[in-house]
Amino acid sequence: MTVEVMHVAERPSWQCRECHAPWPCAPVKADLTANMDRIGRVIYMDLHFVDAVGDRLQLADGELFDRFIGWARDS
Repeated sequence: MTVEVMHVAERPSWQCRECHAPWPCAPVKADLTANMDRIGRVIYMDLHFVDAVGDRLQLADGELFDRFIGWARDS
């Protein structure tokens, strides 16, 4: 049996469990871009943005928005 490891967020740090990069990591962004339209990506990432705010993820002004929603909106 093969177990596939997915690039998912470790909460509350919001680091990828697989590659340890800030989540959403590059593999997640590529997958979402390939499989969702722009509106779907923004809605999906907005849900995670709300969770990250609830986890009190501390980032510089605007960085939290850019990390979760900005890239999805612009890609």
